[in-house]
Amino acid sequence: MWRTKALAISVVVLGALLFGAVSVFAGWGWNSKVNVGGGLISTAWYVEGDNEYFAEIAVTVPDDAVIFIEEMAPDAEKVDLRHDLGLRCIGGIVETTVSYLVEPTDDFTAAGEAVSVTVTDEGTGIVLGTGSGVLGETITVGVEVPGRCAHDEYNFD
Repeated sequence: MWRTKALAISVVVLGALLFGAVSVFAGWGWNSKVNVGGGLISTAWYVEGDNEYFAEIAVTVPDDAVIFIEEMAPDAEKVDLRHDLGLRCIGGIVETTVSYLVEPTDDFTAAGEAVSVTVTDEGTGIVLGTGSGVLGETITVGVEVPGRCAHDEYNFD
């Protein structure tokens, strides 16, 4: 009896993990890859539908964190890199916020369409944070990125 319960629970958990992995990467992939203190994150956003959209993404890190864009998707959006004295770097974790503003590129798209966003650790594939909102609304996701800051005496070569 306990084996049946354990098997049923395992199947449910595995199904949820597979659904989450497929949902995160189905149809959207990454939009930009940003190096945050030696850790690489992927930013992605998704709007369901056939219209064209453009996103402005802002990645904000502590003042002493090294940050740069590693790669952009073809026809990618605008990505701003920012520093904020209010964020911290402690023990190999860089507090980071990623803000998305997704808007249509045409005048025919109805306002209020749902937007999904995600930040993923590029090295492990683990989703660090997700968010949702609507077109024209800034969606901000706070994440902790495995990385280092200048005071950690880390070599960023």
